[in-house]
Order: sequence, then C-alpha cells, then structure tokens
Amino acid sequence: MHVSVILVAGGTGSRMGTATPKQFLILKKKPIILYSLEAFLSLSEVDEIIVVCDKSYRNLLPIDNRIKFADPGPRRQDSVFNGLKACSNNNLICIHDAARPLITKQSIQETLLAAENHGAAVLANREKNTVKRATTDQFVEKTIPRDALWEIQTPQVIKRSLLEEGFAFAQEHQRNVTDDVSLIEMIDKPIKLIEGPSDNIKITHPSDLKFAEALISKRNQSVKSIKTSTTGSYKYRLDIAYDGTDYCGWQVQPKQTSIQGLIENALEILLKTRTHLCGSGRTDSGVHALNQVAHFSSSTELDCNRFCHSLNALLPFDIRIQKMQRASHDFHARFSATSKTYHYHLHLNSILNPFTRRLRTHYTYPINLPLMREAMQKFIGTHDFRSFTNEGSSANENTTRTIKRFEMKEQDGGIRLEIEGNGFLYKMVRNIVGLLLEIASGKRSIEDIQKIFSARDRKASGSAAPPQGLFLATVCYDQLDGISANVEKCTAFSTSGSSS
Repeated sequence: MHVSVILVAGGTGSRMGTATPKQFLILKKKPIILYSLEAFLSLSEVDEIIVVCDKSYRNLLPIDNRIKFADPGPRRQDSVFNGLKACSNNNLICIHDAARPLITKQSIQETLLAAENHGAAVLANREKNTVKRATTDQFVEKTIPRDALWEIQTPQVIKRSLLEEGFAFAQEHQRNVTDDVSLIEMIDKPIKLIEGPSDNIKITHPSDLKFAEALISKRNQSVKSIKTSTTGSYKYRLDIAYDGTDYCGWQVQPKQTSIQGLIENALEILLKTRTHLCGSGRTDSGVHALNQVAHFSSSTELDCNRFCHSLNALLPFDIRIQKMQRASHDFHARFSATSKTYHYHLHLNSILNPFTRRLRTHYTYPINLPLMREAMQKFIGTHDFRSFTNEGSSANENTTRTIKRFEMKEQDGGIRLEIEGNGFLYKMVRNIVGLLLEIASGKRSIEDIQKIFSARDRKASGSAAPPQGLFLATVCYDQLDGISANVEKCTAFSTSGSSS
C-alpha cells in the first residue's frame, strides 16, 4: 500500500480570536498540526505528506524528506486540489484536517484499508443527538430520524482515479463541496463509513483547545496505566461467513491470498500486534463457509460489537464476521468442536443460473437419486476414512470418523447433500461426493463402497467433486463459559437455498 497524505492547514484563526491559523496554535507545548503530522509520519504506508499551508508557517514544521508543501486556495476544495497536484502517482490519497490533532494510527490504518478495499472511506461517528429540521425563521419543521445519520470526520481516503474523476465532475458542473468524499458522491461511487473514536475532535473555538488538552492528558494517563499494570489475556470467538471462490482456502499459504491471512492482517491493524487466528478447520480453495468458527487472544479487553464492525470494515465484501463474543480461556475453535456439518450443492438442470455458478456444482449427466440416497446411508456410522482423504492428512493421523447424519434435500434446480460428523479429514467430503456421483451415474457399484473402506487407499475412491458446491455450514460445541452452544444460532445467513 502506497499512500499520499494531504494535510489541510490553510484556514485562518478568526473564530479562535487570533491572526494565527488554528492549526499552528500551541496545544500542550507544540503546534496543533504536529500531532496529526507525527501520526502520519509514524506509518510505513505513508510515502509522502503534502502540507497545504501558507509559506510563512512552513518553517515551524520538522525537516523530513517525506514532507512537501502546496499553497492553499480560496476554498477547501481548491486547497485539496492543489495538494493533489503536488502528490506523486500513489494509488491512495488520504486527506486530513490538521485541526484534528487527536487522530490515532489505528483509525488512520482502518480507513486506509477500507478505502483500498472499497475505493473510498471516511472516518465518522453515529449521530447521538436528536436532530431537527427548522424553517428559515428558526421554527421546528420536522424531526430527522437519526438512525442513518453520521457525523463526518477526517481522514477521508480515496483512490486517486476516483478523486480525479470527482474533481473533474465538480469543475465541469461548477459544484462546491465542504468535505472531500462529497466529490465521490457526485459520481455515484460507494463510500465506506468507518466508525471512529469520539475524541477525534476538530478545533474551531477556544473552548475546543481546553477540551483537547483534557483529552490528551486523559490519553497520556491511560497509556501510563497500561504500561504499569499487568493485563491478562482475553480470548474471543469469531463466527465467519465467506465466499471462497477467489481465495487459496482458509489457511495461510506463502504468496497466496487466504481468508485466515486477510483476517489476521485486519487484526494486526486493530490490535497493533501480529495476532494468530485459529480456525475450526481448513477449507480448500474455492470452498465456502456459512459459519466458520475461529478464535484469537488479546492482551486487552475489547468491545465485541464495535470491534466486529471494525474488522468487517477492513475486510473485502466476500468475507464477513457475523458475530464476535468473549470465550472462556479453555475454548479452542478446533479442539473444542463436537461436530461439524457440511453442505454440498448440486445443480442438476441443464442450465445453471449465472448468479449461483460460484456456489453450485453443475452436473449434467443422468443421475439416479434414489440410488445415491441409498449409497449415502453406507457412510453413516463409524468408519476408517483413509481412502477418502488426500495427501494433506498426515500418514500417522487417526482417520476414523463418525458420520451422524447424511441427508439429501431438494432445492431449486437440484439437490443439497448435508453431512454431519464428529470431524472430517482433508478433502473427505469432496471425495465422498465424487464417489456418490460415480455410483448414481452408473460408473461404479454401490457394493464398491465397502471395498473402498477396506482398501485404505485414496486411489481406490476415484475423483473428488469440484470445490464450488461445498460449504462448511455449522460447527457445534458443548456449552462453555461465554460461548453459545451451537453456531446455528447465528441467523445472518440462511442455510437453505444458496447456502452450503
């Protein structure tokens, strides 16, 4: 990620009762602008910072080869445009008001990553006060529902191509904006809101200076107390849904993009330390999940609801954290699981809906469904599944598993196979489905199933079914402290229709 920062400091100090621009007033022994400047300079993602300010104040800033300058314009919009012209060709442009000194590295990084994923992102707070619309003579006209209202802050991060397109539109249509993402609204592009801290205030009046001093003192005291206290370890559980089409699978792989890797990257940004995420099991490339379960540990106590929203803001749209909750210290996403359920979707009609092609396996050969249902019953019970696992499983691994339930359910255009067991080996479900398709299409005999079990040889069972039809549907646990007993209680995604 390569970022150019435009730090806007071209205002005046008229509302502060001084001739000095507010960004250069002293706050706790240093100019206001230095707080945000230092925050951006501390980030490795930032290649350059364009400070938009009057020439007479530039000597107050530190000497750093990443700091460049641009002249302010008559409007904020013009100042930002001047800053953009001074930027190099970096993909992300981060615009921040230098009068917001309390911006944190974490908030900056969350907004940067969200913009990289979505094109544009802005730090914001939900509106907490009752909002009224008034007439010109200041009588209440209407109460505005605040559920969808947000107070916009900075930084505002936009991909360079979108920002240039927005400026071109504004200039052509002679539009004036007071915040930068409004340029993106004009060209009908999405903007991701990142919920920020409530103390990211903008200093515009003398009272704001005193408030900022108090907030800085409180923040410094909190840092001291963290350094002098010993904090325990907190464990958290995540329930995760994802479309696995574009990933190498759940597990981190060298030089490839994985679901686990992307979530760990987001955790690192939020927690400021590399954090390992342990999943209930791995899913292969192209395999999906309605409810993967994972856990991680943190040295600090987290607000689960807010942290969950922050994680989702940092993740691509095809990966969602559905729920986050505190877990007991002995909870383990993999080893505490008592059973898992997988779904395999088969589309049997001649024409596959293009909107479900990533979530179904299209099988167009004639198929004997009653014979397949009969063959499925042969897998129920406890068996040695060595013949149904690929090389990813260790040769010394216990390959005995118990299948509790194996059912076929009709759905639009085909069927869904649901298999529940106490555990599954590497590619076990896909290998089982592959054999069932061979039996149901007359290529193999139902009597071959027992022979394949006895062979304990992967070569005996035939080809694996394709990955796109497979979903990890649910992971079940015994009741644990702070843990819901069954992931099926999550309702953000349905397990019918286009489910696993």
